[in-house]
Amino acid sequence: MEQLLQQIEALKAEIAAFNDGDAETFRIKYLGTKGLVKAIMGEMKNVAAENKKKPDNF
Repeated sequence: MEQLLQQIEALKAEIAAFNDGDAETFRIKYLGTKGLVKAIMGEMKNVAAENKKKPDNF
C-alpha cells in the first residue's frame, strides 16, 4: 500500500512539472492504453478492502 501511495505521489509531481508544449506526448505517456495512470489504477485491485476509502455518500 505504501509503495502504491509513493508511486502516486511521484506521478503527481511529474505531471505537475510537465511542460505544456506537447499535449499529445502527455496524453500518450499518462493517459494512453499503456499509460502510467492506467498501470497504477490496475494495482488498486491489490489493495486490501480496509485500506480503500469509502465514498461519503454511501
